[in-house]
Amino acid sequence: MNSVTDQPPYHVFGYRSRNLLYSPVSRSVLQLDDAAFELLSRHEQNSAALPIGRQSADIVDRVRRELRFLQGMQFIDRLEENSAGKVRQEARLVGRYARWPSKGAELFMGEACNLRCVYCYASHNGALQGSLMSREVARQAITFALQRNGSLRRLRLTFFGGEPFLNLPVMQFVIGSAREQARRLGKRVSFAVVTNATLLDDDSVELLRRAGVETTVSFDGPPEIQDYNRPYGNGQGSYSATLRGACKLREAGVPLTIRSTVTPHYLAKTKVVDFFHEQGFGSVHLTCSEGRTEARSAFDVGPEHWGALHHEDDVLADRVLDAATAGTELSYNPFQDGLLRLVRGPLQALPCGVTRAVTTVGVDGRLYPCHRYVGMDAFIVGDVWNGVDKSRQMEFLRGYFEVRRKCQSCWARALCNLGCPWYYSRLDGGFKAVDQWRCQEAMRAAERIIWLYAKLADEAPHYLANVTGRKIVGAVV
Repeated sequence: MNSVTDQPPYHVFGYRSRNLLYSPVSRSVLQLDDAAFELLSRHEQNSAALPIGRQSADIVDRVRRELRFLQGMQFIDRLEENSAGKVRQEARLVGRYARWPSKGAELFMGEACNLRCVYCYASHNGALQGSLMSREVARQAITFALQRNGSLRRLRLTFFGGEPFLNLPVMQFVIGSAREQARRLGKRVSFAVVTNATLLDDDSVELLRRAGVETTVSFDGPPEIQDYNRPYGNGQGSYSATLRGACKLREAGVPLTIRSTVTPHYLAKTKVVDFFHEQGFGSVHLTCSEGRTEARSAFDVGPEHWGALHHEDDVLADRVLDAATAGTELSYNPFQDGLLRLVRGPLQALPCGVTRAVTTVGVDGRLYPCHRYVGMDAFIVGDVWNGVDKSRQMEFLRGYFEVRRKCQSCWARALCNLGCPWYYSRLDGGFKAVDQWRCQEAMRAAERIIWLYAKLADEAPHYLANVTGRKIVGAVV
């Protein structure tokens, strides 16, 4: 470092009785003693506030020596600050994303649903008007997806909605036709579906089993949660029907994941996890209902809810640590992806396949960046007859990169849980940065990942090595 006023290439923080240093460049974690923690944290936060006089010079000298030692150990390095270089890199990425073949597509089978979930983004977008995708649009969607797949050998099609099983005949058509066309081209096609499971019967479950369709069931938990969050249109609860459908899938051996949405109505993640464990569902994914940065509804979590949510996540982190230390099987680990990103960094510049593998075909054949955008006309990026409008696609990607450009100098960028482009999207087709309070919550979540890594490195290094694929020598230096 040239001077103590430079932006520190590390993050120093205290979390649950641990003094930790994290390097976002070398992706290293160290536990610091009290003296080093005090020196480095004071330098990171505000070097201008250091005492003046000889005492200040002594502190500055000690900080510099500490930093030189850590740099010599290759634990920290400089952050990239060349903004012009970032813009050039983004431009290259945008061009590549527009040229590269795509691994798949999503089919919005119907703007219809038998439930009226309180937090439904499709409803808020005006995308539940009752229409269903026709066989003709579905046929052209298959052709579009295969053509865009290029030289790739595998294609993945995902059925979305609304509720896809309200359009079961067209789903059956897509499965048969896509397989036949893919086979003629020397490709293999796989399928996935997101459903509320209320309409599943023996025949539809058997279709999913035979086709090997990976199935995600939207299921929020016990009756008092499910029936409040996800009622039928007549106001009756959907708990019994959803549980029955999920059990049918499990008993038939269909690949199954439960997706549960946390809302302000019920923030107790741990009890939701316990419920699904008691019901025998092994693969569970929890997510919070969060509106776009431009608008948040009463059913989205806000700054007043994050204290309770962070407490729940701390409890879940303790459970992961206890199970890993004891060598017992983990029924739920929401931090596994974060641990991977900590040691490997972000896997890609885009956090998902937006405008690419999750490009979504609407019921009328128009194309959207992903299923969350259906009904948001300002984000239409083409149609299945003419393909993706690459100028619109590139405009979308440039807008997303630009609104997140400041994130590239943030120490938490590799661990951030705010990557979803839809969160940043405005109704007029532009983008809006997230509020500062939400960034702070994301940083706290990142600190939890780093803390868990340090604890696992000390107390369950074999488990951590298995998760990350990296030899662990301990986090204490």
